[in-house]
Amino acid sequence: MCSLRTKLEEKQAAAELAYRNAVSLMKQTRGKEFERAWRLAELRRESFQRANQALQDHDQEHLCRAREAVAAGY
Repeated sequence: MCSLRTKLEEKQAAAELAYRNAVSLMKQTRGKEFERAWRLAELRRESFQRANQALQDHDQEHLCRAREAVAAGY
């Protein structure tokens, strides 16, 4: 397995969790706190998108998934 891909998957998972938590917080807040929570959720969404893009770019560049499938006998 590609160690860089594993790290990118971990970053993606962490970014997704942070985004989900920010959205959850945003849904629970009102007034001025909502604006702050909304901004945080937007920042987390952007981070999640970057993490997804980095993983996709890596897969396209290195064809890691295809190599793993061949190695596994698929």
